[in-house]
Amino acid sequence: MQRSPRRQGEAGSATGFSLIELLVVITLIAILAASVTVSVRGVQDDRALQIAADDLASAIRFGFEEYHLKGVIHRLSFVDGGARYRLEEATGDTGQPYWPVGGMAGVYRRFPAGVEIGAVEPSGGQRMDGACSELLCTQDGGFDGTIKLRNRRGETITLEVLAGTGQVHVEK
Repeated sequence: MQRSPRRQGEAGSATGFSLIELLVVITLIAILAASVTVSVRGVQDDRALQIAADDLASAIRFGFEEYHLKGVIHRLSFVDGGARYRLEEATGDTGQPYWPVGGMAGVYRRFPAGVEIGAVEPSGGQRMDGACSELLCTQDGGFDGTIKLRNRRGETITLEVLAGTGQVHVEK
């Protein structure tokens, strides 16, 4: 007696995927998804670092401009270990020597997530790791040096502040 060929779906059929093949495909998809996530995260970290540097440079430049307009010393005050900062102006009052500058400039600004002050280096010498408590924005005797911002991947941006001219250069 002759046997008929097996029909699809019967036991012993060679159709479909094995469990091993499915696991290999799922693993490859997971690896590709993880690599895309890592590259997107890197772009976000770079962008956050650039935004923080530009914002801090703008605040310092604004402090110098306000000094020239009003003739009043301004400072950039850091709190929470350098995580937040705001621009303040001298009041001449010994009880409260500085007061926040009006408008948005007087609000504490927070660095984007993953960005922190790496170092503050006055040009006169002494290096301060982390954040110093204040930077003076004046024509004479203002802060003159560099501020380094760092992201969670260890990349840095340097702000070079020149008190004599009120210029702030941002370098990656």
